Amino acid sequence: MFLTLFELTADINECRLALTHAREHGLNVDRVEVVTAERAINRAFELLPQMKGGPHPSVIALQATPSDIELLLLRPIEWTTFEDGTYYTALEQATVILRYFLGAGRVSLAKDLVEMLPRELTSIDQPEERAT
Repeated sequence: MFLTLFELTADINECRLALTHAREHGLNVDRVEVVTAERAINRAFELLPQMKGGPHPSVIALQATPSDIELLLLRPIEWTTFEDGTYYTALEQATVILRYFLGAGRVSLAKDLVEMLPRELTSIDQPEERAT
């Protein structure tokens, strides 16, 4: 729970160090990563504007600079790709976030998200047990 404070202020090395401390204190690191990511996603979606029906935004127009809240949506992918034990969660969360970015016309952020995903995720060819 203490890791949710990191959000945008911590760089990836600080996050990795925090996870090392969590392991040293006997915490389940995979669970810490997942809970931290879920809380960040939930917080971001509470603060982001709801998508409305109607025409989709232009994807060829000049993209606005990402807001802090939009950048917050990228952080969960960092948290859930530190270790391969959370790769299924990373894929699940990336799908939700990607759908939001594409629906909001934030193609550049969607591209950034896809580029953050480790190549090892492409080797997952079976659905997770809980999804079946």
